Amino acid sequence: MALPAPYTPPPPIFTSNAATLNARFHRAPFGASAHYPSDGAMPAAGVLIHITDGWEEGGAAWQPSAGTPFMSASLIYAAQVANRERIPTFNWQTRGTVLRPEYARVLCGCDGDCGGKCIGAYGSPDPRPRYCNVTHPPNGWTGCVWPAGEGLAVLFERCKANRLYNEVILDGGFWRTHMPEAVEAILGDAGLHRAFVRQYGLSPDRVPLLQLDLQNWHRPFR
Repeated sequence: MALPAPYTPPPPIFTSNAATLNARFHRAPFGASAHYPSDGAMPAAGVLIHITDGWEEGGAAWQPSAGTPFMSASLIYAAQVANRERIPTFNWQTRGTVLRPEYARVLCGCDGDCGGKCIGAYGSPDPRPRYCNVTHPPNGWTGCVWPAGEGLAVLFERCKANRLYNEVILDGGFWRTHMPEAVEAILGDAGLHRAFVRQYGLSPDRVPLLQLDLQNWHRPFR
């Protein structure tokens, strides 16, 4: 008698909405409850967003283009209200994607714009990030580079007073291989949202189309 085929569990059913993201926005990405493993996994604290910047795949701007090893994002969170400005995003833009923290892998983080790569100094052939805990060596852009791991909690605590956005460098390959689960919501782009749900056969409420209000520190997502 042939043995039965091994059981394959169905794919997880993910749902999200504005209330979910607003609650996570108010969860600080530092302190006792925020842990950052060395493998680059992210805690469910703050909201990780990618603003559409031209490095995405043509016709599928919800993911990095094929062969792109790095992809930029930013972590936004309510504690950034210390800067008394708008919620900081790349060029103050609000069109892009929200990424699920469990399906993102961080290579490094920066307290400013670090040019989309984890480099210790601009133009350096050394791809290893430089830890900027005590000193602030320049990396050729405006921020210091912090490697994945527990030091990121220190980085995000310091960034709460920054007027401009932080930059989180993600593993582009990991992102692509975890589609569509990697994307939690589409921001401000109805056409992209329609294409996304059609591509993966999803109902529109599974991965919602949301708006991000940079002036609203209480409920920025709607």
